[in-house]
Amino acid sequence: MGMVKFINKVTQLLQLEEFEPKESDKKSIKILLKKLAQRRHKLKKKLKKEIKKSEREDAQEEIDIITVQIQKGTKILKELKK
Repeated sequence: MGMVKFINKVTQLLQLEEFEPKESDKKSIKILLKKLAQRRHKLKKKLKKEIKKSEREDAQEEIDIITVQIQKGTKILKELKK
């Protein structure tokens, strides 16, 4: 998966309208990974609270998706460093 395709897919998937790609692809991916990590952290906090079962399942599913996207992003960053 290319860098631009990755950035577009993640921003659409997680509805990150406030994210604007920077001039450097590497910097854009780093910023996007940081936002994904923050979102995952918020969802994990939400899971610790008492919420409905359906909300809990939705939050867990979103955490799983975010985790996969973070892994893909780090893989792309490693390829850029080579």
